[in-house]
Amino acid sequence: MPESIDSLYGESGKQKTAADDVGFFESALAGVATGLWNIPKEVFSFGAEIYDLIGDTNTAKEIEDWFDEVNPFDDEAEARTVGRVTQAIAQVGFPAVGGAIKGVQLANRIREMSQRAIQAKRAGKVMNLARIGEKILGADKLTKRGKLIGGIIGGGAGEALVADEDIGTFADIAKGTSLEPLAITMMDRDTSLEGREDAFRRLKNRLKFGTEGALFSLALVGAGSGIKKLRTPSEFGIQEYAETTLGRALQKFGITGLKPEGTGTKQLLESRQSSIGNIRSVEFEAGRAVQEFDEAKKGLGNAVEKLYRLDSDQAMKALNKDLMDIISPAVETTKQGGKEVSFTPSLLKSQSKKRAITEIDQVVKYRQLKDEVINLSQQQAQLLEANAVNKITPKEFLDQSSKIRERLYQLNKDLNVITNKTPDIEKLSRTIDRKGIFKIEDYRTSPKFKALLQKIKENGGNTKDLEIAVLNMRRSIDNMSGRLLQQTMPLDVANKIKTELGAYTTTLYEQFEKTGPLMKYEPTAAQIEKAKGMLRADKLKSLGPNPTKTQLDILDDEVSKEVDYFLKKKSVDEIDVQNLKNQAGDVINNPTKSQIDNVVIKDSVLLNRVLKPWQRELAGVIKDPSYTFLNTVSKQAHLNYTLNYMDDVFKFGSQEGPGKFIFKADELNPLDAANPLKFKKVEPTGQINGLSKLEGTYVRAPIYDAVFDTTSNWLNRGGVGTFYKYGVLAPKAISQIAKTILSPITHARNFISASAFVAANGALYPNYGDISMLLPKSMGGEGTLAKAYGITGRRVMGTMTKADDILYDRLLKVGVVDSSVQVGESKRLLKDLINNPGGAEVRAYTDILNKEKSVKTFNNLAQDIKQKAAKLYGKAQDAYVAEDDFFKYVNWSLERNRFSQVLKEMNVNQDNFKQVLAGDSTASKFLNKIVQRRQFVFGAPNNQEGFSNLLDEIAGSLTRNNVPNYGYVGRTARALRQSPFGNFIAFPLEIMRTGNNVYTTAIDEITSGIGKGTLDNPEIPGLMKLGLKRLFSFGMTVGGVPYTLAQTYKAKNNVSDEEMNALRRIVPEWSKNSTLLPVGRDKDGYIKYIDFSYSNAYDTLTRPFRAVVNSLTTEGANKESLMKALGTGMTDALSEVLKPYAAESIYTEALIDSTIRKGIGRNGRRVWDDADDIGIKMLKGTVHVAKSLSPGSISQLKRIERAVRGKADKKYGETFELKDELPGLVGFRAINSNPEKAMTYMVTSFGSNLKKADNLFIKDLLKGGRVDPKKIVDKYKYSEQRRFAFMRDMYKDIEAARALGVPDSVIRRKLSERKGLSKDIIRQIMSGVYTPKKPSKFFVDRIRKINNELNEKEGVEIENPYSVARPFINNVISSNRNINLLEDEFKVPAFEIPKSSNLVSSLEPQIKAPPLRTPMPAAPQPTTQLPSTQAQTYASLFPRDELGNLIAQKKNI
Repeated sequence: MPESIDSLYGESGKQKTAADDVGFFESALAGVATGLWNIPKEVFSFGAEIYDLIGDTNTAKEIEDWFDEVNPFDDEAEARTVGRVTQAIAQVGFPAVGGAIKGVQLANRIREMSQRAIQAKRAGKVMNLARIGEKILGADKLTKRGKLIGGIIGGGAGEALVADEDIGTFADIAKGTSLEPLAITMMDRDTSLEGREDAFRRLKNRLKFGTEGALFSLALVGAGSGIKKLRTPSEFGIQEYAETTLGRALQKFGITGLKPEGTGTKQLLESRQSSIGNIRSVEFEAGRAVQEFDEAKKGLGNAVEKLYRLDSDQAMKALNKDLMDIISPAVETTKQGGKEVSFTPSLLKSQSKKRAITEIDQVVKYRQLKDEVINLSQQQAQLLEANAVNKITPKEFLDQSSKIRERLYQLNKDLNVITNKTPDIEKLSRTIDRKGIFKIEDYRTSPKFKALLQKIKENGGNTKDLEIAVLNMRRSIDNMSGRLLQQTMPLDVANKIKTELGAYTTTLYEQFEKTGPLMKYEPTAAQIEKAKGMLRADKLKSLGPNPTKTQLDILDDEVSKEVDYFLKKKSVDEIDVQNLKNQAGDVINNPTKSQIDNVVIKDSVLLNRVLKPWQRELAGVIKDPSYTFLNTVSKQAHLNYTLNYMDDVFKFGSQEGPGKFIFKADELNPLDAANPLKFKKVEPTGQINGLSKLEGTYVRAPIYDAVFDTTSNWLNRGGVGTFYKYGVLAPKAISQIAKTILSPITHARNFISASAFVAANGALYPNYGDISMLLPKSMGGEGTLAKAYGITGRRVMGTMTKADDILYDRLLKVGVVDSSVQVGESKRLLKDLINNPGGAEVRAYTDILNKEKSVKTFNNLAQDIKQKAAKLYGKAQDAYVAEDDFFKYVNWSLERNRFSQVLKEMNVNQDNFKQVLAGDSTASKFLNKIVQRRQFVFGAPNNQEGFSNLLDEIAGSLTRNNVPNYGYVGRTARALRQSPFGNFIAFPLEIMRTGNNVYTTAIDEITSGIGKGTLDNPEIPGLMKLGLKRLFSFGMTVGGVPYTLAQTYKAKNNVSDEEMNALRRIVPEWSKNSTLLPVGRDKDGYIKYIDFSYSNAYDTLTRPFRAVVNSLTTEGANKESLMKALGTGMTDALSEVLKPYAAESIYTEALIDSTIRKGIGRNGRRVWDDADDIGIKMLKGTVHVAKSLSPGSISQLKRIERAVRGKADKKYGETFELKDELPGLVGFRAINSNPEKAMTYMVTSFGSNLKKADNLFIKDLLKGGRVDPKKIVDKYKYSEQRRFAFMRDMYKDIEAARALGVPDSVIRRKLSERKGLSKDIIRQIMSGVYTPKKPSKFFVDRIRKINNELNEKEGVEIENPYSVARPFINNVISSNRNINLLEDEFKVPAFEIPKSSNLVSSLEPQIKAPPLRTPMPAAPQPTTQLPSTQAQTYASLFPRDELGNLIAQKKNI
């Protein structure tokens, strides 16, 4: 038997109303029924209104009264806000949709008629009036535009037809505000009219309603267009920058700044991200090689200590030095035939080296020939085009064509020679790129290595794993050298690389690697003295055999200066470590530039760092093979794949057409080439010229900035940047790291919330074997979750299998893993602060640095602590990334499996996938929209691997675009990272981007029109079914799951809607618009709740909407309050959207609390008391700031500790229960609402607000200058309006506390304890009434005194302005006496106070005359008159108010 709503939720799902208990769903359904009921009502009423307009009758009102009386659902619908909302949606929505459909149909009819007319005109059958239709409708554009306009107009007409004054318009929000005169669609609610006048009023309201509906639709279309513009990648990028600073800022940080591609194109972005993925893949493989190397050394046991007869640390250091000499051997000499011959004892076999060089030369020659063929073919096409338009003479055409043909003929011959010699040259080229040219079989153990291994064996060590690990490290370096040899470079550089195959590593020095403030290298005094001695000895040779004392003194002075210079400048031939380093850790020249390029070609890996012996002694040569290997491979990878990226950029930008953005100097106007707003020249960034075809070309300035990731260099220019960097950004980075990476609770939330991304992308409605994919292999599934653990959990633990390595490498290449938004932002913040080591991958560097003690320079406790802390941080960061990667892999795996079946249904396989991608069919267009890294697919060695890569890329594209990914954060978010505001601002922006992409992906799949039907539902194509399930999953994940959880917990714990609305008023500000789950009650019956929004990844999307809904549901039932609530809700929604970017960062907020806010936090809690002395204030403020830098889990662990020991909180006396606190370890802590404690803060805020309201009245009036009576009244009105609003909010808080069970006695006590709250205010606020406050005696006396003093100073006699203002103030008081705080609104009587006209200038002759009196016709003469002019003033203002004038003359008003 199916469960009913009542059986599921029971009485707890219902809320009390004045007449009866009406449940949430009951009211909602009644609202729908009433809305549908009102459709015919309003249709009949519309006809009756026209009848009334003609006949001057009241038929429309009679019809509406009859419908209202007969409607059986009206009371239930009106009982709750949800009923009124569903009524409005049903009543307006259905006719609006119907009208839109009719409008679209009409637009289609018009389009068809227009096109027929245009065709007829073209056939000469109709007159020229058809051109009018063509112009107006735009026959080629009407399909979209006509449908849109038709739909909007039809929808507006549909809404107008069923318009209901009870629903109102959005403009009604402005009623009673300064915007009221501008609210042209505000409803006219004058119910006193009858007959024709009332009919006209009603019809006019319908027009307003329909007009607003159409305008709102247009706004939605505009917003949709804006979102689409934000979502849609730029086809050509921005062509040039605006001339104004504001214009450029909008171009960089506006719409384009939010896009991942920025001012460039999606194609360029994906090429760059692909190169980053390849670099990370190489670095990951290198890191795994180092791990195997380290494990092999550990497997030697104590054999190393026996061999070197040293302690463990020193023995390992000696072994590392010997292994370094084996991996990177120096040139040695030997005698052959009586002659000395130089040779390198390489691990690489000589025949393998020769074979590889030959093959690489063939590939390079083949690529050069192919490039020349392509260039000549383009020239030939351009030549044909020039000849066709007579730009060249026939003779020039024939001569040039002949030369091109001759050269092409020769090139084809040369290509045939290569392909005949090496038929699989293309495959060989791809193999070198992807797998490398060397295999492990190409290596041997050199005599020196063999001898070392034998000695280790003799001491009991097993050397098999060590031998393999060393050869693998050597092979990795040589394979990267092989890839580099395929790049364009000078012949001497290429020959040098070939010569050093099997021996090359980059030489590293601690002085140049450890340059950051946290790892600064300093040579010992002994090293400095030794270096001086070595330099002195070299210089002594130039002085001859008997130098003089003077010469020696000069020599010593020169030696000291040269050594000091080297230590300060830290420079070698091609590197200046004073310069900046980019994100890869490479040096960027010219640090004083206002902008720097983060993507640069650094060729230092191709050059030798030549240092003299004394310099090597000072700099400290790193002899650690792990670190040297990682650094070498990383630098090689950065150079190789950056050059590949540059080649892609050149290929994309050089193509003729509107998208061309790369030009040679002779193609540009010199003025344009010199204009930095239009073009930027690509300058060489290293010492080897000609590595990139881009060098010397001109690139459109906005695209240049996107290609090279050009950013401001202000942090490194001058003292202000340095102060900001270490005073603001450093603490911000530390606080963000502390609250995330170093917080175990945040790790749990990170893992749990990431599951929502899988759910949103279709997993909530499994299809295409999702369940089978997720099931473990023991249950017949694919074991996706176990594989996810393999590449995450085992990666953190260092226990990955070979299969894990291969899978993780695939994921890196398609940009799925190692892309955590939070960690990425923290990394970039740290990179803004310190230089990175050398260019090696940071995580690998810190890991190796801390594991290998041979690199340490200080063997003391402090250094050990620092290294252990760094290692712990590295593990915590790895874990945070792994938690993010776990569900990214799950999503990738599910998408890959789904599309493997989708492609099968589309008849796309490994034999035809290239043709499909190159085609123009519907399937081709659909797939090409997803497949963004085509080179990864087409560059595979064979079709089988290429098809596998296609599936990897489809799943990768969907994952990196539908799941937050730091690589796709736009320029604006990266810039805001450096602001003192916001915490992890990239994440909410990514949620918006990816959330929109999930929706777009679903729509694309639904509307694709491709794919075959499934067996269970043959009518629905498989791809459409996938899209529908993705769309429903997204909706359920974003809105359905939070709502269902909230309703379930409410039902389970018997919590009513009234209590939940009340709860929202007393929770902290940051939780008011959260998803709150009531989980029980404490001993006093107060609700405990969980803030689910902390664990809801998509909370950013729903929070603005909840702000509107929460505002609506907490207001009263009358129309005015609901419309005001809508306005408040929209304001709150905007605040929620801006909060992640505009709110102070964690550290900044704490700093401002302790300084600018004078010890008061934003939540009202005090940091220090005013009574504290300055020392205590500084101490408490410092502690408060320090807490912002501490890990977020500390407070939770303290609560658990107190719960276990049964101890209360020392500061606030709170007690904690273990069952509430333990779930907090995974982010689900049960929080006690404690409304009594909340009342304390509310009352404090209320008292403060009342003071502020008083100040609004008196502050500007008591400064000592002349005051106009009108200003007094205006200030009083505004002050009391704010006072009324504060009292209303406080009364709502009191009502909320009552709903939550707080006794009135407690509430009254809290109010009484607050200083400054009078008994009258307490009485009013407890009763829910309001009466304006009379101006205080102090104010009245002070105003009079100021006026008298000014009169005396100026020699004039001007009436006390308050005496003139008082009757108007009394009118305000009497109009608002004892009004209801919830049901009534503050009334402002309609009167005007003219400015005082009896001010006499002190510069004019002072003529004192008796005051004039204004006679009052028709008014009884008073028996007595006041000597002042108050009565006359009143009479002049209100001449027709006979009774008022009579009272004014009888009383002293």
